[in-house]
Amino acid sequence: MTLAVAVIMTLTASEILLRRHVVPNDSFEVARQVYRTGGTPFAAFGDSRIESGVRGSTQLANFGTRSDSLETVLGKAAAWLARNPHGQAIIALPPQQFSSQRLGADQSALLEDFLSEDDATLQILRQNYRRYLLEYANVVLTDPAILWRKPVVQADTATQSATFADKPENTRKAEAERRIQHHTPIQGFGASAAARTLRQRLQELHDTGAGICLVTMPVSSAYQNAGSLEPAFAESRALVNRIAREIAVPYFDLWDDYPDTLFRDPDHLHPDGAIIVTRDILERCKSRAGTSS
Repeated sequence: MTLAVAVIMTLTASEILLRRHVVPNDSFEVARQVYRTGGTPFAAFGDSRIESGVRGSTQLANFGTRSDSLETVLGKAAAWLARNPHGQAIIALPPQQFSSQRLGADQSALLEDFLSEDDATLQILRQNYRRYLLEYANVVLTDPAILWRKPVVQADTATQSATFADKPENTRKAEAERRIQHHTPIQGFGASAAARTLRQRLQELHDTGAGICLVTMPVSSAYQNAGSLEPAFAESRALVNRIAREIAVPYFDLWDDYPDTLFRDPDHLHPDGAIIVTRDILERCKSRAGTSS
C-alpha cells in the first residue's frame, strides 16, 4: 500500500467518524443512493419536516433534506419524475419555505451534488457536508478524543427522546417563538415573482403528466399559536391551496391536524408521529392522485 493511499484511507475513516458525530442523522447520502436506484412508486420532497416526518419504505422514498429551499425541492422532484414517469411526487410547501432566509439561499451546488452520478473520495468535501465544516472544527477543538468514540446514531436516541408535549408549557411557548423568528414568510409573497415562478414550475410538471400531491406538514400547537400572530403564515398556506386548485392537483394542509404528543420539538415530528403521518399522507395522496383538491 502506497503512502498516498494510506493517507487517503485514514482521512476517509476520520471524516466519516467526525461527520457522524456532527450530523448523526443526516440522510443526504442515503437519499442520494435511493434516488440513483429508484423503484419506489411514491417519493417525498421537502426540508427537515419531510426528512424527519416521513418514514421511507419500499412504497415511499424520502428525499427531504434539512434547510432545502424551493429551488432544491422542485429540482429534486422534477429530476425524480423524469426518471420515474409513473411515480407520484409528494411535494411539501410549508410557510417556512417562503421566508427571506430560504428564498435568498443559493443551493444550486447542493442540488447538483445530489443529482450527480460521481462519488467523491472524501465526502466531507462534498457540498452537503461543507456547510458543517465550522461545526467539525469546533467539535474537534473542544474534544479531540471524539474521533475515537462511537457516534450516537438515530436508533440510540429515538427510544430515549421525550415528546414535545412532555415539556412545560412555558418552555414549549419559548421554543416555538424562537423558531418562528427564522421561519416567518415575507410579507406579500403571494404577489411576488417567486410565487409566480412556483406556480409556473408546478404547472409545467403537471402538464407533463407527472403525478403530484402537495402537502403542508403539521406543527405543534405552540408553533401554531406563535404563527397565528404573523398573518403571513396563513397567507402562505392559502397561496398553496389556491395554486393547487388552479392547476388541479391535490393539496393536504396538515398544519393543525395532530397533537403535541407526536412531536419532538415545535415543528418536527417524533419518530412515532412520523409513522402515523406518513401513513396518512400516503393514504390521502393515493386516493386523490390526479384529482383536484
